Amino acid sequence: MALAMGARVIAAGRNKERLESMKNNFGTAYGDRLDIVTLVGDVAKDAEALRKATPDGQGADAYVDFSPPAAAGSTHIKSCIMVLKNGGRATFMGGIHGDVSIPYFLVMAKSIRIHGKLMYDRATVVRLIGMAEAGLLKLGKEGGLKVAGSYGLDEIETALEVAAKYPEFGRAVFLAP
Repeated sequence: MALAMGARVIAAGRNKERLESMKNNFGTAYGDRLDIVTLVGDVAKDAEALRKATPDGQGADAYVDFSPPAAAGSTHIKSCIMVLKNGGRATFMGGIHGDVSIPYFLVMAKSIRIHGKLMYDRATVVRLIGMAEAGLLKLGKEGGLKVAGSYGLDEIETALEVAAKYPEFGRAVFLAP
């Protein structure tokens, strides 16, 4: 979404292969504005790697977190917040159910805004559809999506097996009624 809106995006995670898959599938579709950073689990090292990936090493304007429940206790949230510029924004949209570590004083000193959002409201969905209709949001092959298979509801077991074989970004398995 951010790529479709013209932003430069830094995707960060621990799995280098999945990050490279994301870059290969989506990066070139949007003018090569997607960079990746492989996190190592050390707050300072990860923050430095993220900062280096930002334009001129000046930090990021925004950070959007889509972490899964398994990421509870991870150090990446603190690292990402540390890289935000003065007045930066952190948005949490992931699935972590527990508490996370926030650099409290840094948030105050830099006037960082933290926002949580569960799913999307109607207005956001309408804007998303408008972006697709205007050709800003690339869909299908043009947007880097490869269909691994399309299955009827009576073939759900096969669909799940195929989906398990292709967990990388840019692959999709469809269920049709």
